[in-house]
Amino acid sequence: MAHFESYVMICNSTGNQPVNLMPAIQFGIKHIIALSTEEAIRQAWTERLSKVAQKHAIVVQPMEIPASIEKSLPDLIEKLLNSINDFPMIVWNISGGQKIPTIALHDAFQRRIQLGFHEDQVLYTEGRPPTVWMYGGNYFMSSFRSNAYLTMEDILTLYGSILVKGEMLYPKSSPEVVDNLEIGRRALQFFKQNKYFREVFFRIMHPSPEYTKSRNDVEAMIKNILNQLKPNLNSITVKHHKGYENFEYEIKKVFSKIDRVSDVETLRTLLKPLTLIQKPKEIYKDYWLSIRNRIVEGVLEKFAIQKHPLFTQEPTQGEIKRLVSEIRSIGGKVNEYSGQLCKEDILQISKITRPGLLFEWMVAASVIDLISQNSNISNCISEVHSNVVTKRADAPYAKPDSELDLVITTRFGTLIIFEMKTYEFSGDVAKSKEGTAYKKSGPFGSAVIIGPIMHDMIFCSVKGRKQYDSYIDPVTQAQEETAWQNNIPYWYLDDISVNLRKVLYIQE
Repeated sequence: MAHFESYVMICNSTGNQPVNLMPAIQFGIKHIIALSTEEAIRQAWTERLSKVAQKHAIVVQPMEIPASIEKSLPDLIEKLLNSINDFPMIVWNISGGQKIPTIALHDAFQRRIQLGFHEDQVLYTEGRPPTVWMYGGNYFMSSFRSNAYLTMEDILTLYGSILVKGEMLYPKSSPEVVDNLEIGRRALQFFKQNKYFREVFFRIMHPSPEYTKSRNDVEAMIKNILNQLKPNLNSITVKHHKGYENFEYEIKKVFSKIDRVSDVETLRTLLKPLTLIQKPKEIYKDYWLSIRNRIVEGVLEKFAIQKHPLFTQEPTQGEIKRLVSEIRSIGGKVNEYSGQLCKEDILQISKITRPGLLFEWMVAASVIDLISQNSNISNCISEVHSNVVTKRADAPYAKPDSELDLVITTRFGTLIIFEMKTYEFSGDVAKSKEGTAYKKSGPFGSAVIIGPIMHDMIFCSVKGRKQYDSYIDPVTQAQEETAWQNNIPYWYLDDISVNLRKVLYIQE
């Protein structure tokens, strides 16, 4: 690897600042001169570069370019040559910026070579694959794979964003993250190896049929249940106020004795237990609450009867026992059941209660395990974060503008954004993730959708159309097509290893 500690780098200040900062870090350059147009200053491009560069002990010196000479090649060359006489060795970075300033940089390099500065070098960075190209006065080309440690926050800063929140998964992690990764890891193992765990996952993840009914359907169903639920008067008990439980008895006693009352005082004594009738609102409220509670209990009982089967092919009792053991081993909760295991018996699939969130940790565990097991992958990655929320840096009171499931920070200055989807998502969602990758990480950033589909859940019909296991509904089946129609890659769950190598440009 070449080292240029004694060199000064001259570059165009650009909205894509990693092309300037990454090679400076990689080759040990400690001084950057950034040609800064009025637009670059207005957009704070140079300011962002300087802020991040300071963390790496690199000084950024702006060279302001007035609008009057920005498009004048002779004036730009002259300004460059007059400003750099004190620097014996220069790396001319022509990776970013507008074309005319870039041409001026290269022409200045050629003039320097003619003047005897034979140590000068030209540098160009490309993103796909991540490569740095360099040549000197003899124009002999050499290349290096881009490799420099930038944090996710560094990259966000370079593109004008700040981190609101996020959990680091790699290279270090909190005890809570370690716990969630272990749950995700074990759940992924069960998902891959046990078809019944897989089927339960899909059943729990999807809405129950009653939740997909129309308003009229639900209304009719409730009315039918209530018609069968007229409470028996004896089952209605009032417990809120002392005396109410004997109210009916006291009324009967008054009517049985009223004909025998001979004086007012006796009548008053007889009627005294009925003074509660002066509080009709309270009486109504208490009776209504009792009736309502009884009806709710009855409705719930009726719903409980309408259980939903979990399996297309009923497992053996041994297979059910194994399944229940797996669910409970990751913190899930299963009702006591007799015979058939139904959807309503799975109270909680894991300690991570939401299936969608559990799926995110399953993917995260897969990525972290790949990093720990493969040095080629780990050498390409700086950090991994989950549950990332960002917002614009130039608007302190602005609301967050992105929520990201999983973010990989590469060692070539980009972000790979993973969006995990267990069920339905729209084309707009897919497009927004692609746009977020560009906004947060420049033209070489990338975004992918990962769904819960694996290759062994798919088979092809005679006409070559994909057919899926019966428990995978059309909404989930449509994920892949939705993603590709909106020009965003879609990964199967069991393709993460292969595809991650591809986006990291690893050839093994």
